[in-house]
Amino acid sequence: MAWRSEARAFRLRTFSPRVEDSALIEPTGRYTTDYYAIMERAGAPSAKTIAPLLVERYRPRSVVDVGCGAGYFLDAFRNCGVTRRLGVDGPFNNGHLVRERGHDFVAVDLQAQKLSVGRFDLALCLEVAEHLPAERASALVEGLIETAAVVAFSAAVPRQLGEGHVHLRPQSFWASLFAEHDFIAHDVVRPVVWSDDNVSWWYAQNLLVYSAGHRAETMLLDVIHPRFLDALIELTRRNPSGRASLMGLSAAARKRLPSLPRWRRS
Repeated sequence: MAWRSEARAFRLRTFSPRVEDSALIEPTGRYTTDYYAIMERAGAPSAKTIAPLLVERYRPRSVVDVGCGAGYFLDAFRNCGVTRRLGVDGPFNNGHLVRERGHDFVAVDLQAQKLSVGRFDLALCLEVAEHLPAERASALVEGLIETAAVVAFSAAVPRQLGEGHVHLRPQSFWASLFAEHDFIAHDVVRPVVWSDDNVSWWYAQNLLVYSAGHRAETMLLDVIHPRFLDALIELTRRNPSGRASLMGLSAAARKRLPSLPRWRRS
């Protein structure tokens, strides 16, 4: 079941040593075939829901997925008729899983290099930015907007535990970086998938779409998904050392609860 894969992926992301500033390099050994298989079981159902939403709205003929992993989001876009597809990942990914699925692949070390892979209609960068040090945030955003006119972007928020998470920021932080380049946020995915159990909560919580514009939409950018809280409660039950993170997040959530959007499945 999807929720079991999601829970396994959360545990895989969560039960890891604290990452110090001196250990920002993503270790090659972390990204094994088993790792990608676990993440795909959690992420592929999300891709099958999210890709058609983006294709219907933006009609891309070309897509680049920055942080593509094994390429399951690219699979979903191929199934929607997108013919030009490129996967980008760090040098720890040799790309063979992506190429075997019929997609192009290029390795880019985003910790040291700016994204420069040509021009596409749509760029994805989903749950990647938190793995890069803070000083690379602006370069990542600049690279994305130079790559595509439309950018689907999500990144882990504060207290969203995970393996290799070194830079956790609310979505409003990233929105401000995009706004410096006159790219504004559009909340076109989260309201649709918020109550969809087939979509992993980190996408339902964090995914915004950015495109060029000068008038920002009125929306609540920083939200916390109930399944995120449920996952932390389960983590605390299994691992008492997670209690401090849960208590801190709960306090932050209580401050925001009066203004949280009431999204429901139509």
